[in-house]
Amino acid sequence: MKTILEKAKSTITGFENMRYKFEKDIILNGKSQKTYKSYILQIACISLYFKKLPIKLSVEQISDYLFEIVNEKKYSESYFKFTVYGLRYLFRLYELEDKRIKLLALPKKKTLPVVLSQSECKKLFAAPEKFRDKFMLALIYSSGLRMGEAQKLERIDIDTERMQIHVHQGKGKKDRYVVLSKFIASRFEKYCKESEKSGKLYLTN
Repeated sequence: MKTILEKAKSTITGFENMRYKFEKDIILNGKSQKTYKSYILQIACISLYFKKLPIKLSVEQISDYLFEIVNEKKYSESYFKFTVYGLRYLFRLYELEDKRIKLLALPKKKTLPVVLSQSECKKLFAAPEKFRDKFMLALIYSSGLRMGEAQKLERIDIDTERMQIHVHQGKGKKDRYVVLSKFIASRFEKYCKESEKSGKLYLTN
């Protein structure tokens, strides 16, 4: 079965050339492959919906499509967000400023993060059977790391003297330091002994 992207490539005239130009510009501007995939998927969806490239659509057609996304409860907020962001990037790339300006601005929601209680944290960290998994779960939660950031960690990135963690190429491809908790620091040596086979902290098996 063909994916949405494959369907767009095979059925929409000019889609592959547009896709290649889009990907090249995104990568050359330092954006991630994840960003590219999120944007191009939504561009493929709107292309298949109208059976033509988005750059050939009128402002009214684009507005109708976005209105339908908002009204259909089956679409998530992230689906709508990536559709708007993807179209904005595409119109900028093709210098279609008139269409880009008329795209609605996404409202920023101010929400508070969910913070677990001490007892809830204990239950969460006790759930995995292996010590290795317990350690990584506690590390990720206590430091606020993304999964991609945790997978890049090496032992030298955990500084138990300065009580900090060096995060490489996080969101926006930027390095940063985060606080190392006393709980993690006290168990770090044990974790290292159990993971001698790899320099990476995050092990998949």
